[in-house]
Amino acid sequence: MASLRETQEILGSNVRLVRHGRGLSQEEFAELVGIAKVSIATIEAGRSNLRLETLVKLADAVGIEPCELLLFHGDDWEI
Repeated sequence: MASLRETQEILGSNVRLVRHGRGLSQEEFAELVGIAKVSIATIEAGRSNLRLETLVKLADAVGIEPCELLLFHGDDWEI
C-alpha cells in the first residue's frame, strides 16, 4: 500500500505526463482545469493534498477517469 507521500508523487507524475501528452503548459492546463497555475505546479511537485473535486476536474479536463491519475503507470504511460 502506497503512503500518502508516494500517492502524491504518483499523482504529480501522472498529471505532468498527461499535461505534456496534450502539449499544454502549466498555465494552459490550469486554465482548462479551472485552477491556479501555482496549484498545477504544486500538484506536479507531489506536494498537494488536493480535494476530490480538484482530482475530478483534472481528469475531466483531459477525458480520463480520476482513478487513472492515482495509479502508478511509469514514465511511459501513453494517454
